[in-house]
Amino acid sequence: MPGTRKQPNSGRQWNLKGDRKGVRSIVKGFLIDNKTTEAQSYKIEKVDWEKYKRMAQREQGQHPMLQIDIQDLALTVIETQTWNDIVLQMIALEEELERLLDERRQSA
Repeated sequence: MPGTRKQPNSGRQWNLKGDRKGVRSIVKGFLIDNKTTEAQSYKIEKVDWEKYKRMAQREQGQHPMLQIDIQDLALTVIETQTWNDIVLQMIALEEELERLLDERRQSA
């Protein structure tokens, strides 16, 4: 994932088992942990997510994000409220861009 870096002892954080590898990074408001498994599934337990969430918040108020690779399937996991905030921000930015473009067209 762009902007990421491998961490020492990667794969030994929160609920990781020895057969899983991980990469941790901070990208614009998110503490991202990458998990890779060749198994058929990956289990996220609430208690583990809550620990990871606290760790992310200690990292200058970051949001937790998991990037999970299950064989050739790549998934991203964030909380629904975080996703809603992203969508609202995108809508606001699109509206601001449209307003600026309208101003530019009117002044031309």
